[in-house]
Amino acid sequence: MKHYIFKFDIWALLLFLIIMVPNIIWFVVPAPNDVIRIESVTPVIDIFASIFQVLLVASLIFLHHKDADKMLISNRWIVITILLLVLYYSAWALYYSCCVSIVVIFSICLLPCLAFLSYSMNRKNIPALIFGIIFTVLHFVFAVMNY
Repeated sequence: MKHYIFKFDIWALLLFLIIMVPNIIWFVVPAPNDVIRIESVTPVIDIFASIFQVLLVASLIFLHHKDADKMLISNRWIVITILLLVLYYSAWALYYSCCVSIVVIFSICLLPCLAFLSYSMNRKNIPALIFGIIFTVLHFVFAVMNY
């Protein structure tokens, strides 16, 4: 932890908000063929996934590696993060256009997780990366068990 300081990362907050927009829209305006709006069969896994999601986002926003600013813009991890976000929004567009498939559902589940992991790599944020890996595994298990 000696390489980390508490510092607000506006880009991490922006990433979180960008990822949450489709979820908020889905909450307010259900999709025409909304197969993901079901009662979960994995409530305990969901609780742990939520805990690790909060830890992931909090560590991304408030925990800053001292060397992270040196590679912020020209890093392949940022390009990968942006690509994952484009694919994520594309998956939501497909979902809302009634192209519901297991690929679309798993894309909605995993692409935001991978975007968080990619951003964690860019920022050299190992605690966020660890929380993100655990969250991704739990979120994947949730998707497998529920869909």
